[in-house]
Amino acid sequence: MKTLFILPVRSGSQRIINKNIQKIGDKTLIEIALLKLSKTDEYDVLVSSDSLKYIEHAKDFNKKYCPKNTIYFHQRSKKTASDSATLEDLLDEIFENKNLINNYNDIFVHQCTSPFISKKTINKIVHLFRVKNLDSIFTTISSHPFYWKKNNQSEEYLACFNNIIPRIGTQNAEKIFIETGGIYGFKRNKYLIKKTRTFLNKLPYNLNKFEALDIDDKIDLDFARFLYPYLEKKIFE
Repeated sequence: MKTLFILPVRSGSQRIINKNIQKIGDKTLIEIALLKLSKTDEYDVLVSSDSLKYIEHAKDFNKKYCPKNTIYFHQRSKKTASDSATLEDLLDEIFENKNLINNYNDIFVHQCTSPFISKKTINKIVHLFRVKNLDSIFTTISSHPFYWKKNNQSEEYLACFNNIIPRIGTQNAEKIFIETGGIYGFKRNKYLIKKTRTFLNKLPYNLNKFEALDIDDKIDLDFARFLYPYLEKKIFE
C-alpha cells in the first residue's frame, strides 16, 4: 500500500497574501513541496485548498514537471477554510472520501510553508515511520527549557521550568522538543479512533534550524528568500 502526502494550502493568510504561491528563488512554496515529492512511485499527493487559483497552480506545475505523479485535489468546505479550523477538522473532511482514502493507511501531512525540509529528510522520516512500526511521527526542534508564560488574568509571568538557584546551564539542562508543524505522519486507521495527529507509539523527528523554519510572516519570507540560493541544492537532492 502506497503512502499519501497531504499538502494543506489554505488561501486566507492575513500576514502574507497568497502565501502558498509566494516565490522563494524561482519556485513557489507549492511548487517546492510538489517537486520534493516527485520522481518517486512511493508517494501519492493530495493538494487540499479552498482556492481554485491554488489548485490550478498545482495542476499546471504537476502536468509540466511531474506528469507521472499521482496527484489528487480536495476543495475545502467553508468550515475547514476558516481561520478557526484545525488540521484535524481538515483530515476528518478528507477522510470522508472513502473511495480515495481507503487506498492509503500511511498518511503524511507536509506544510508548504516549511520549504527547507529536504527530500532526503522526508524519505528518512517515512523510513523511520515504517521500520519502527510507529503510529505517529512529527517534526520538532530542540531547545533549552527556559520558557516563560503569561497569566492573562493576573498579568504575571510564570516560569515553565524549575527556577532554582543556582540555575542549571543550558548545556546541562534537559532539552525540550517543540513541534514545528512541518510534517506529521500517522496511521489512518488509528487516527480515526484517536482523532488527533500524534498518538500511541510516536516519535519526534528533530530538524536542524534551517529545516525547522516555518514561513509565518513577512520577515520569515524575506529570510527564506535570502537562504534559498544557499540551500536549494540540499532541498532537492
